[in-house]
Amino acid sequence: MKIRYKIMLLFTLLVTAIISLLTGSVYYFAKLERVEVFEKRLRSRATYNSQLYSLMGDSAFIFLRRMDTANTVGTASRTIRVISADGTILYRFDMPGVPPITVSNDLLQETLAKGAVYFNPGSLEGVALHRTVGKRDFIVVVAGHDDDGLERVETLNKILVISLVLGVCLTAFISFLFARQLLRPITQIIREVKEISSYDLSQRVRSGTGQDEMSQLG
Repeated sequence: MKIRYKIMLLFTLLVTAIISLLTGSVYYFAKLERVEVFEKRLRSRATYNSQLYSLMGDSAFIFLRRMDTANTVGTASRTIRVISADGTILYRFDMPGVPPITVSNDLLQETLAKGAVYFNPGSLEGVALHRTVGKRDFIVVVAGHDDDGLERVETLNKILVISLVLGVCLTAFISFLFARQLLRPITQIIREVKEISSYDLSQRVRSGTGQDEMSQLG
């Protein structure tokens, strides 16, 4: 393999590794940020439901039912449960087309112990909050699928992949031009040396006027 191609290959691999590290970091932190934002949305909805139930009692369920039925577009309210401390389901809502979640006894016990638990029921993401207000001791569970957030992350992933491919191609092209320009003095020396023969020794190699290694080689 010629030196120019070795330079191009090494330079391209180096830049590709750097770009891959940067794009991978951007994608990784974007995924973390999406999860954090969606968890805040779920917790905010669960807190709202718990406050409403604390103030209105069982009559709050009528209002929640109307609100959840009307708001079928919201991605943070796909499935909701209000469960008493002993495991009795007080309120239940499942958005049409979304498989219902099953709140296990282990999840209830963990929520009672920690106060708040984030979990992943299947393809959904959820939060369970424990609240005690007066004689009411209950757990609010909200789970959903972050359609908007996942779509944004997937779009970002496509943009990063396309940018990576274009960056690698551009780097390979520029590194080839760079290597050719860098090795041009050597190419010229090789051409001039080939023109020297035993029949014509008058041909001279132009060494140039610079002080770099290429001039010294000439």
